[in-house]
Amino acid sequence: SQGFRLASVGDPGYAGWALSTGGDTPDPAADGDGDTLPNLMEYTLGTSPADSQTTRPALDADGVYHFTVDTTRGDIDWTAQCSSDLRTWQPAAVEMLETRDGIAKCAATAPAGMTQCFFRVRTTLKNSP
Repeated sequence: SQGFRLASVGDPGYAGWALSTGGDTPDPAADGDGDTLPNLMEYTLGTSPADSQTTRPALDADGVYHFTVDTTRGDIDWTAQCSSDLRTWQPAAVEMLETRDGIAKCAATAPAGMTQCFFRVRTTLKNSP
């Protein structure tokens, strides 16, 4: 009996990306390059799971959180969040500054009145259980 493999046309989604990027495993939680960004976050940010020198999200001197998002990823939901205590998280205001080749440079700011803010980007696969 002969088997067939179906090929996706267009966006290969997370699974296709994971197999094509040179990462060590398609596991969304894996961190093959040791940069502390798991595969799913690398997928979201548009960075490589095989390059530990990729640009990471960063906070500037004015308290603005800068990060990138790959806007071509149709199979994820993401949000920038902030917290004053690392327990309770709320959405941060996000502005997309520029987009080039599908990668958006974003800036997140804390809600008005929040004097201390920790930021993070949360992402989930839309079809994950």
